[in-house]
Amino acid sequence: MNEIFGIPMSGILTVLVALLAICLLSVAWVAWRRPVIFKLGVRNIPRRKAQTILIVVGLMLSTLIISAALGTGDTLHYSTTNEAYKVLGGVDEVVVYSPNGQGDVDVNSSMSNDIPASSLGVVDTALAGNENVDGVMHALEDDPGDEHGLRPGRARCDHCRS
Repeated sequence: MNEIFGIPMSGILTVLVALLAICLLSVAWVAWRRPVIFKLGVRNIPRRKAQTILIVVGLMLSTLIISAALGTGDTLHYSTTNEAYKVLGGVDEVVVYSPNGQGDVDVNSSMSNDIPASSLGVVDTALAGNENVDGVMHALEDDPGDEHGLRPGRARCDHCRS
């Protein structure tokens, strides 16, 4: 975890340490410049032990709840992102084969359509000059019914199927 809400942890740490220093310096200043006021504030700590304990426990509990909420959010974000990369790989878009040539296909049902290897060159040529495309990956499927393992003349992206 390097960021919270897009803010780097080092920046948050610096700000929080500076705020703590300001708070401690202001308490020290009050204790030095106005000792009577400081003693009035501090004398209630041993006098009202139950109230002091409730305040300290409440602050600890609120800190725990906020920390747990942020930790849970980060964990869920990591889990969903990790699962998406595991299922989809590093894929932004999936090109599927349309048997009728119209392009109106359901991605889930068209994943079972094999793309002829001869068509893969067309995709490579079409995307070769596009600066928004980092690369094209062809995926071969392992057919358990095929005794030779990978079918060399066919290709499709089967790692995107759930």
